[in-house]
Amino acid sequence: MYKFIILTCLFSIMLLAQSQPADKQVTELIKTFSRISEPLEPKLEILQTNSSIAIKMLIAELKPVQGPLRIPMGKEKKYSEIMYLINSVRALRYFTGQNFTATTNYCFREREKQIFDNLTYGKKSADYQMDLFVCTSTWTIYIAPQDVQVSIIKQWQDWYIQNKDKAFPKKNVPVSDWYF
Repeated sequence: MYKFIILTCLFSIMLLAQSQPADKQVTELIKTFSRISEPLEPKLEILQTNSSIAIKMLIAELKPVQGPLRIPMGKEKKYSEIMYLINSVRALRYFTGQNFTATTNYCFREREKQIFDNLTYGKKSADYQMDLFVCTSTWTIYIAPQDVQVSIIKQWQDWYIQNKDKAFPKKNVPVSDWYF
């Protein structure tokens, strides 16, 4: 009886020891998502081997940031928290094939008209579904208002509750489907 208990305890410790390096590796790699100078795609290839852990951690870390906002090309380094959110959502899109949108109650001021136009792809309707961010062909990034961000983060959390037990096999997803 004691041998069984000891063996069971040793087995549990062994399983914990095996899972912790994967969790730690995933955590360390995700922490680098705010570094704009490092390409995201190679990191995603590494994370793909532990995509279930990565998805769980990424969704747990999603937090709204300042918005609406326009980040011109070359200024991304000043916005590491925002780049972390953007790259986390890019990774989630890459792993899951999902993308969520939401409407806003935010009243865009005249000087924010360009942000609104880019987030709604030129649609004038206030009930247009917005992405959390849009990256244009000029590499300008537009961040949605906080109410859109909160709604999209909630959708990711709800999605995870429904899908946490599913496997996420490697997909050959075109960059255009998850990056922009």
